[in-house]
Amino acid sequence: MKAEKDARLFLLLGILGIFIRYLMPLAGHNFDLDTVFKIARLPLGANYYQDVPIWANWGPICYWFFQLFYRLPGGDSINGFHYYATGLMTLADWTSAWVLWRIFGLRIATIFFLLSPAAMVISGFHCNCEPLLLALAALGYWFYVKSNKEARSDAPFPTSTLVLTGASLAVKHVFAFLPIWMILRPMTWRERFRILFICFGVWVLFLSPYLLSDPGAVIRNIFLYSSNSGGSAIPKLIAWAAEQIGFTNAALTLKPIWFPLFLLMLLGVGWILRTRPWKTAFLFYPISLVSTSSAIALQYIAPACFSLAALSHPRWVLRYLIIPFHVFCFWYYLGHWSELGLWGIGSWLLDHFDPTLQLYWSPGVNLLQLTLLAVLIEQLRVMRKTHVSTLS
Repeated sequence: MKAEKDARLFLLLGILGIFIRYLMPLAGHNFDLDTVFKIARLPLGANYYQDVPIWANWGPICYWFFQLFYRLPGGDSINGFHYYATGLMTLADWTSAWVLWRIFGLRIATIFFLLSPAAMVISGFHCNCEPLLLALAALGYWFYVKSNKEARSDAPFPTSTLVLTGASLAVKHVFAFLPIWMILRPMTWRERFRILFICFGVWVLFLSPYLLSDPGAVIRNIFLYSSNSGGSAIPKLIAWAAEQIGFTNAALTLKPIWFPLFLLMLLGVGWILRTRPWKTAFLFYPISLVSTSSAIALQYIAPACFSLAALSHPRWVLRYLIIPFHVFCFWYYLGHWSELGLWGIGSWLLDHFDPTLQLYWSPGVNLLQLTLLAVLIEQLRVMRKTHVSTLS
């Protein structure tokens, strides 16, 4: 009886979430949609990485969808195209919410799908690829949890989990280090090889037509893409501290260390969590990734919203960090001039404009990063102290 009631409520939740996301194109669109619309207009079979250098820096899966949408009725206008793209990303959000519902319950799914302004704006207005890559990774997570009901920390990863992780990388390489987190866990070397071979093999398989045509273009656009590097919270704090003790131009001088530092922190968290159940460890990856990242942009926040919905211990973290995070997202994403622009946020941010790094959005997103970093540190502290899962 309760299951049927929850299913009906989830359906209503889905309808309301879809309605809210479909209101957002009424506010217009931003540069991100202009870029993907330009890619959508390319001839079928085009090599995106050759034809749109720099801007084509995702995997090809989203571009295939976008080219399809452009050729559907009304898709050749940017307004019609926007609604098609919103539909894809809303379906992706719905999939992630379904995973949260099936694993953690309806309340957690609601927090993500209806009460996460960042997730809604990125799906309904941005139409960036983060919702789709998250949905694929989340489905892989669901297959793992379903196959490991005893929550054993040494349970093998199902092939479905690894294939979906690889497919997520073929949307965008946000979860590129998740397979490394997997192989840090206790297992045989044969199992480690299997994980890396399937995850990265699926990724390369999707990229293979473009790698065979022009490997240099793929490498430059995807693997060497460095836009926004150094604009995140930790590099800015380090550069600021260095300048206080006499370093000049610290942000540019120290730029080569930002990515290695990020990688060290991200893999360090994976090492700390290596003996924890994957049901818990997986949720820490998006938060660790976003909070320690050497690069940041508004859409990068989306995967962390999935994890924040499921983390609820200790209670003060929910009350004093996670809830304010979503409140600030509501004010920021709906008000920022490059987003919905409902209340004209922008002038005070432009006062902090950094002409060297050209990161006009950083102050607000840096605050979100620091909040996520505080959540991460406190969750790890509690886990170490109590030796139990942090999930309700």
